[in-house]
Amino acid sequence: MDNDLNIGEPEDLMVMQTNPDRNQASWLDRTEIYGLLRLFFLTGPGTELISALPVLQMKSPEARISEFNAHLEDLQKTIESESNQSITRWQTEFTRLFIGPGKAPAYPYECVYRSPNRLLMQEITGEVRQFYLEQGLIMERLNTIPDDHLGVELEFLLYLSQKMLERPEEALTYAGTQREFLRNHILSWIDDFVNDILNNTNEPFFQHLALLLRDFVHWDERFLGEFKVVS
Repeated sequence: MDNDLNIGEPEDLMVMQTNPDRNQASWLDRTEIYGLLRLFFLTGPGTELISALPVLQMKSPEARISEFNAHLEDLQKTIESESNQSITRWQTEFTRLFIGPGKAPAYPYECVYRSPNRLLMQEITGEVRQFYLEQGLIMERLNTIPDDHLGVELEFLLYLSQKMLERPEEALTYAGTQREFLRNHILSWIDDFVNDILNNTNEPFFQHLALLLRDFVHWDERFLGEFKVVS
């Protein structure tokens, strides 16, 4: 449903539109990147993600010349140079980096990076939930995955990005909401999170993906700040 953040089936939110105009091409690029990043942090490097990444091409001039596109190309080259057996190795590394057992090097939760005690389900988690509620959204699996999990935060931005495609007459409002969420939440911790990934893995797949994540969200905050509706 439109007012649920659907954690259960990531592929449902990865919607394609054909023949977008230049304005929509930029929106579509953003939607595809958010969809892939969201899929990765919620489900890991599964076969769906590994098949989608090598064929992803940026359609808008803004995205093609952006800094994050270089990391996307490096990630694509890494996948092309590896064998199918690499997926199992990457899945093991995903668990070690982000889940455990034991203390994971990079927990993908905002509160871990923004609260003094670095624990889950802190005040910041409630602030993120309130942001969703103000947009009329609730998590489909409420109290199963914390609202400030990076995959959920990326899903929220994916949802709003899709709304820009579906309702271009309200694009400025959706752009403003996304920029506010990026500035107040994701950008307040993502650099430290990415540094923890880079400092704790030797796998190029994770290094390139972490740099893609970091540079894309910074680029998107600037892009949304300069966004104008083109008639």
